[in-house]
Amino acid sequence: MKNIFKIIIIAIIGFSNTTYSQDSSRVVGIVKLMPTTLIDADNSLTLGLEIPIKNRWAFQQEFGWGNNQMNVSENERRMYANKNIWRYRTQVRRYVHTFARPNRKLYIAAEYFRKDAFVNKESINTHRAINGLNAKIGYQSVVDNFVFDAFFGLGVRHVAVTNDSEVQVFLIPTELQQFRG
Repeated sequence: MKNIFKIIIIAIIGFSNTTYSQDSSRVVGIVKLMPTTLIDADNSLTLGLEIPIKNRWAFQQEFGWGNNQMNVSENERRMYANKNIWRYRTQVRRYVHTFARPNRKLYIAAEYFRKDAFVNKESINTHRAINGLNAKIGYQSVVDNFVFDAFFGLGVRHVAVTNDSEVQVFLIPTELQQFRG
């Protein structure tokens, strides 16, 4: 039941990604701000740039950094006071259909992402690296210089958690063993 709730929350956040830009069919690049990454458990301030390449193709690069002191959850701030997050996302899009107005577009995309979280707690340094590949179907709509980007995707990811302290892995406190992926 807990996993279903997480999936629903992730879907709602994924479908509510708002960016600020201009009509992507007439610009050289679109600067994007992803506000939903600020409320993630691994929160970060994430900026992106989408560059139309040729015809219906576009390339998008995102970069984000966060410190757990910016986290909306007081419990997260207290539990992981020394946590830093780095995000990278590279995406190639193909706009497959232009509707009656050029400010509404359907697209398919392939993307690679990486998220690194570094935590120092009680002299234990933990690094969590997440790598993933996704295939997406999305819809982009421009309203008053705001781009609303709703998408659905499937993918695979790999999570690696390493511990570089002197303490053996089996002695790690329970809360670090449950360190999210």
